[in-house]
Amino acid sequence: MSSRPGVSRIVCAQCERPEASCGCEKFCVYCQSQLDVRLCTDGLFYCEACRTACDYKVAEKDK
Repeated sequence: MSSRPGVSRIVCAQCERPEASCGCEKFCVYCQSQLDVRLCTDGLFYCEACRTACDYKVAEKDK
């Protein structure tokens, strides 16, 4: 649980873990690509092309 009220972590819709600790097979839910897929704010994975086309935001910025 987040220490800040009203702020929640975005987790994988399948395993309910953050992207860094998610062990699920990662592929874009639209085009099935496995290249450059990232967890987005809806809890699903999308490739860069689909994220750009649909204006999805990634869950966590690269550190």
